[in-house]
Amino acid sequence: VHAYAVYASALTDDQVRELATTRLPKLTSLPAPVEPAQATWVIEPTFQQVSTDTAWVVWEVSRTTPARVRFGSENKLNRTRSSRPSRVHKVKLTGLQPETAYAVQIEVGGLATKAQFTTLPPADKPIRVAIVGDTQDHPETNHLVAKGMRSHTPALGIIVGDLVGAGWQKEQWTGDFFASMRPLWADVPLFPIPGNHDRNAYLYYDLMALPETLYYYSFRAGAAEIFTLDTEHPVEPGSKQYRWLEQALARSTARWKIVMHHYPPYSSDLDDYGTDLGDLGARELCPLYDRYKVNMVFSGHIHSYERIHPLRAGKMAKDGTNYFVVGGGGGDLEQFLPNPPAFSTVRMSGHHYTILDISPERLTLRAFTLDGKEFDRWEA
Repeated sequence: VHAYAVYASALTDDQVRELATTRLPKLTSLPAPVEPAQATWVIEPTFQQVSTDTAWVVWEVSRTTPARVRFGSENKLNRTRSSRPSRVHKVKLTGLQPETAYAVQIEVGGLATKAQFTTLPPADKPIRVAIVGDTQDHPETNHLVAKGMRSHTPALGIIVGDLVGAGWQKEQWTGDFFASMRPLWADVPLFPIPGNHDRNAYLYYDLMALPETLYYYSFRAGAAEIFTLDTEHPVEPGSKQYRWLEQALARSTARWKIVMHHYPPYSSDLDDYGTDLGDLGARELCPLYDRYKVNMVFSGHIHSYERIHPLRAGKMAKDGTNYFVVGGGGGDLEQFLPNPPAFSTVRMSGHHYTILDISPERLTLRAFTLDGKEFDRWEA
């Protein structure tokens, strides 16, 4: 915007025509961005949206340059993919085998680095998933979260929103998120879910490998199907995400159904929800969870841990859906109501992470403090 004016009343047609003939100063064109002589890593390679037979490798360098990715077994990098000149590169690897370790060599702008990842197992095999929310604002904390999660050798990691504190600030993505959590993202595939602090910013979409639906998607993780939603976009009955989730749950043949989104339908948090006892918008999804017998719902937003008794139609029921708030990834901590509601069973105001083990026979969730102490365990 080079000039603007505010008027106290609507302009007449003559006044508008007068404005249209106003001579503006000649604008100078903006200089082209300067490309550094040598490329450096801005974001080192990460693996995203890995499945049993595909994977995306994503990275960013400091200058626009083409790239080549070689991949295969550790001793035989016999397949190649190329990437057109860019700073942010997203390269899809296809034709992979389930539960198989792959070595990758990336060559870009005079840089070369090696990495490795493992594809996800088939539905009849167990899988371990690391889950946390709100890795925002304190990179020294989410670095410890990443190290703790990595120590359990998960097959993949999920962030249930608020990856960063301000989604439009590039340095928060490069430093606060990718660099500080490098112990995890070096070889553990990332599955992101947007939150309110991510601000629906273009940087989220620029740096993540996402399906065509962008902000909502599902994927298979062993015997479970995991459905992810963006509660910053509409989720009420009749909305695009609600209709998609209803159809996806109805189609699913998975042994376990797990839904993840940022805002928690139920919470005994003092700071955000008070007498509402959860996010009323996200709660509009709960009839779907009841109808299709969703086993687990994970949320963040509240910077604490809470496990809810199984609920059906808002009341405790042995065969209901189990709700978990896992927002302890790095944000400033929050407190609980002094007299928590009956639906709340385990609460912990502290930074933490969770590990979910999925097999055809059982679900097991464990919650850990940053020093590796288990403070909650749940099984189904």
